[in-house]
Formats: sequence, structure tokens, C-alpha cells
Amino acid sequence: MSERRVRNRLIAKLAQAAVLCLITVAYASAQELQPAEINPIKWTLKPLQPAKPLKAGDKFTLQLTAAIEEGWHLYSTEEMPEGPKPTRIILTPNQPFELSDIDSPAPLRAVDPNFGVETEFYEHSASFSLAMKVKNDAPTGFHKVTVQVRYQSCTETLCLLPRLVKIDVEVQIAKPG
Repeated sequence: MSERRVRNRLIAKLAQAAVLCLITVAYASAQELQPAEINPIKWTLKPLQPAKPLKAGDKFTLQLTAAIEEGWHLYSTEEMPEGPKPTRIILTPNQPFELSDIDSPAPLRAVDPNFGVETEFYEHSASFSLAMKVKNDAPTGFHKVTVQVRYQSCTETLCLLPRLVKIDVEVQIAKPG
């Protein structure tokens, strides 16, 4: 390989490394500019039915609610190309429960000035119904249902980095019979 070609490859590699360093510094700076105390979304999780012991195979519904501070919005569960990160709701692994469906409320739609594209979002509050099932091999006793939510929230001029929260609620699984 010629010396010129080696030098050009070296320059290209150094340019790539410099770009990666700049991206890392920009991301770290953005993390520092987002104070931990700014948290405009408060999450709660509760069963919709009165508390009663469940049995293996039983179906039940949980209500996951986001209380959204005035001036902020939470994005819907729909992926928006070139837009914000959508809200994602999952169960954490290794639980005696299954999440079979999520019923999301109807979002508002508007062009978001932060992204320059039409987005779907919620203001004030949003409640998601989580259709659950107790696994057939679930052990008896009290168990926590732990839901993980990844979401992004913005105002008209400021977007926070996506966040990850875990919320849980305790339910009782009784012996079959």
C-alpha cells in the first residue's frame, strides 16, 4: 500500500475518532444541563378491580397514569420518524405475570416546534390500561407487578432526555381451588 494511501486512511480514522469524541462530549454536556430535579411526569400504578387474591390463569387490569405538569407534554406510544422517543411500557423480566395488551388514550396531534414534525402527545394526564394475566405456573403469595416505562417529555422550547422509570404494585396470588 502506498504511503499516501496509508496517510489518507489514518486521517479518515482520526476524523472519525474526533467526531465520536465531539458526540460524546455533547451528550455528556446535555446530561449535565438536565438537572435531576426536573421531573414533570409523575407515574402511578394501581389495579382497576377491588383487591382480591388472584389465581393462576386469572386476567386482571392495571391502570398506569402519568400526571403531567402544566406546560409539559408526554409523547404517545407511536413511533414518529424524525420525532421524539415514544413512550414504551413493558413488564420487567422474571415475573409471574404476562402483559397481553395496552390500551392507550387518544393523543393530541400537532407539529412540535422542537422536532419540526407532527407528533402525538398528552397534556395534563394520560391513563393506560394494562391487560394482565397471571402465569399458569405462578407461585402463591404476594408478588409485585413491576412495570417499566421509557418516555420523553418536552415543553414548547425544551426537551428532556428520555427517562426510564419502574413502578410496581403488589398483588396476591392464591392457591387454585
